Amino acid sequence: MTKSVNFTRSILFLSLPILIIISVVVLSQSSIFFSNPGSLSTGITVDLLLTLPLVYFLVIRKRNIPKTTIVPVFILGLIIASSILPSNQQHFLDGVKYWFLPILEISVFTFVFIKVRKAVKTFTVNKSSSFDFYTVLKQTTAEIAPPKIAKAIAMEIAVFYYCFFKWKAAPVPPNGFTYHKDTGTRAVALTLIFLILIETFSFHLLLVENYPVVAWVLTGLSIYSGFQILGFMKSLNQRPTYIKNGMLHLRYGILAEADLDISTIDSIELNSRPIEKEDGITFLSLAGELEGQNLIVHFKKEQSLNGLYGLKKRFTKLALHIDDKDRFYQTLKDQIEPK
Repeated sequence: MTKSVNFTRSILFLSLPILIIISVVVLSQSSIFFSNPGSLSTGITVDLLLTLPLVYFLVIRKRNIPKTTIVPVFILGLIIASSILPSNQQHFLDGVKYWFLPILEISVFTFVFIKVRKAVKTFTVNKSSSFDFYTVLKQTTAEIAPPKIAKAIAMEIAVFYYCFFKWKAAPVPPNGFTYHKDTGTRAVALTLIFLILIETFSFHLLLVENYPVVAWVLTGLSIYSGFQILGFMKSLNQRPTYIKNGMLHLRYGILAEADLDISTIDSIELNSRPIEKEDGITFLSLAGELEGQNLIVHFKKEQSLNGLYGLKKRFTKLALHIDDKDRFYQTLKDQIEPK
């Protein structure tokens, strides 16, 4: 009932921006538009890129909604205008794309940089608090974009941050645990990067003479993929798993994470045997059975694991690898079954 009321309220206070969108879409398909496409195209562009964000801002200004959400509203207006206006009537729109959009992109990344830098400074002053770059980054991007888009932006920024700027392993907090030292994940990642380099060079030489554009596009995508794998690999020693304040914070770099209430755990077992596929069980690592596990945590009810770009997996049993499995097992068991 509460969810239904909240949804109704959301629709009501957003009714004016929605009405603007519906109106310009209907106008763009009407006979009035086709009789005077020049001036009406400019008017529709102004309505979607200026009036719509302004009305949205006026609607949310006294509500507990980040003002930065005006950015995705502007982007939405840009997408709608590009879709409904004839290509020969997008001169003003093209000017906005060419001049204003790059400024907006730079502004968004500057905003993210400043917010994250501020968080880093706060952590530096107060060493007793815990700091995780990726967590702060997700919180920051959530202020400027819808959840799924925000997670995708955070993932892309994090990949390059860990790839180019983090070389030393992060300190392991009290009751913290590493999970990357005793597995072959890093070796597999380095092998993949090496193979990508070899294949990229070979295909580039093969295609560049007859298909230069295709050759360079494939080369760019391959290099980008290599950077992504390197960023994923380096994030493994930056985000340790830890237990704190009755919560189990499971991490697998920026590839997977879950924050679980220890009271929902039924039991934990030391288990490094191959696992048969069964309903409700999943691996923390994306490599799954290839990496293996040395622990299985059983839960009283279904839990959620956050994966790449916000994708979720549901489970009741979680298989994972911890370097110091005995200490992890005993620490968690002591909290599950307090003396």
